[in-house]
Amino acid sequence: MTKNNTDHRRQEVQQIVKNACDQLNAEGVDARNYVEQLAWLFFLKAFDETETRKEEEAAFDDMPYERRLTGNYAWSHWAKDTDHPDDMLEFVDGKLWIKLTSPDPAIGLGNDALAQRFRRIFDNVRNYSRRGVSFAKVVQQVDRLHFSSETDVIVLSEIYEDLLKRVAADSAGYAGEFYTQRHIIRAMVQVVQPQPGERVYDPCFGTAGFLGKRPTICVTTAP
Repeated sequence: MTKNNTDHRRQEVQQIVKNACDQLNAEGVDARNYVEQLAWLFFLKAFDETETRKEEEAAFDDMPYERRLTGNYAWSHWAKDTDHPDDMLEFVDGKLWIKLTSPDPAIGLGNDALAQRFRRIFDNVRNYSRRGVSFAKVVQQVDRLHFSSETDVIVLSEIYEDLLKRVAADSAGYAGEFYTQRHIIRAMVQVVQPQPGERVYDPCFGTAGFLGKRPTICVTTAP
């Protein structure tokens, strides 16, 4: 992708997130909550892209691959039903959430590490949208993002950190979001001089502002 194309896509991603935030704000969702709302939507969209990629890779190798979120539960299915926004919202609140949080293997995703991770995430977040039309508009915006695109991921990390800073400005420490000044980060990187291939253990990983200075480093985070 050329620099002009990258800059154009950066502007598109910024506008997408702004549109989603404006819609949530119009719904009466405050900043600290729409950060949470966007986070779980980003997660499901990114997971669906990962599943699709693995499915395509398996098919190329003539190997079977079973998606964890299939049929109606896949983002690529329910997120497209924007013509029926009330049905979409009802499905997410009444069925998808149960699928993601139930420890019962017959209902939920099972009891392996991935299923447990889903439960940890969705037991601690909620859907703040109460109107189907508003929810569908936010989902439409998120669906325009591409987590397989390096440009989108980098821009989203910057935007997400900026959103958290706004929350911190209103209620410092609400989500543990205390920010180290960039000049301090640069000084620490210069002192440590991390090299590509080295591992970094950061139990307070957050938005990876430190690691963003050396994106090629292999990262290991706390469990």
